[in-house]
Amino acid sequence: MSERWCSGCGQMFSPRPQSPRQAYCSTKSCQVARKLLWQKTKRKSDHDYAENQKKAAAAWTQRNPEHWQRARSARKQAQDQAGESASQLFTRLIVSLLRLFEYASSQLKGTESNHPGESPIPLHCEITIAQAGEPPVSVTMRVELDFKRHKSSPKAPQETT
Repeated sequence: MSERWCSGCGQMFSPRPQSPRQAYCSTKSCQVARKLLWQKTKRKSDHDYAENQKKAAAAWTQRNPEHWQRARSARKQAQDQAGESASQLFTRLIVSLLRLFEYASSQLKGTESNHPGESPIPLHCEITIAQAGEPPVSVTMRVELDFKRHKSSPKAPQETT
């Protein structure tokens, strides 16, 4: 049997001989995606299935009323112990850089030049954030501010034929 592309991950795989129309490979994440798609389609097409799923979810919620509060507090406690995540650290770093460049550009607004051919004003910035027990993270940015004056568009729209 020939190989085909997985609808989940996009990798090539050999379908099982017992399932000639197999569209997903056997990896766990692709099988989860396949099942979620099946459930979504089934809920839209089968009213009884959708009602049974709602009843089952409501019954589970009634049996486990504090599940989500416990899960949230456990996740928060794990984050507090681990400190700031890498994505949170990177986001904070980028926000700091953007604020710095916004401030710098506001300070340079009055320095626009009327000399044709003059190059834009470069701004360089390097920020390093160090966290206890972690190697420091550095980001260097270069932004060029160009204060060239552009001709404004005509005030009244012009007709074209």
